[in-house]
Amino acid sequence: RTFFNHNVYSAAGATGLVVQNNIDAAASFYGAKLNGGGTVSGNLFAQNSVSIYLENAATIQNNVITEAVSMPTQDYGWGIDTYKANSGTINHNLITKMASTGTSNMLGIKLNDITDSTGSYHFTGAVTNNIIYNWKNTGIDAATKGNGAASVTIQNNQIQVSATSSPTAMNQSSTAAQSTFVYGGNIYSATGQSSMNKVGSTRESLSAWKIATAESNAVYGVAS
Repeated sequence: RTFFNHNVYSAAGATGLVVQNNIDAAASFYGAKLNGGGTVSGNLFAQNSVSIYLENAATIQNNVITEAVSMPTQDYGWGIDTYKANSGTINHNLITKMASTGTSNMLGIKLNDITDSTGSYHFTGAVTNNIIYNWKNTGIDAATKGNGAASVTIQNNQIQVSATSSPTAMNQSSTAAQSTFVYGGNIYSATGQSSMNKVGSTRESLSAWKIATAESNAVYGVAS
């Protein structure tokens, strides 16, 4: 297993790609690396360190992602990484069951924010109706600065995570204005935590989360 071999690799110019109804398993690193974006739908991803990686606009829907594994020399376990994708729809995916025995660098969905020599990339779009269950460390990490008010929607997801220490269901690590994010109808659970989500570096009780994010119908699961 290396960081440079993948089951599906599409170059930046390969736009309009459709990856549909496949079994994508035991990749050396990425299950599907879509530098040109596209549509990923109806697939089973199993035993990949990172199942789906994006560098352009994409629709990711109706997939099952399971049994994430670490790299030989580094803990890993990511379901979906938007990386340089400036826009996308992530809808109705099941991300479940971590096979890795590692303790760090594990999350269900990463809404990334990247600046490098080629430019700045801030994910915008919708993350809706996903189930992240029996995953480790972090359910969704929203690092993106978005593109203005209401440019990132996170609604109707069910998130349950655990860890040896300090799991976080929803981590809004972004430095963008709170108005960037539209939350609604999410259910959050993080084993052993009463304050299951974070805004910045601060853990938020359910009442504080509702005030900070205006997600009045947010639900925190039972901490155990």
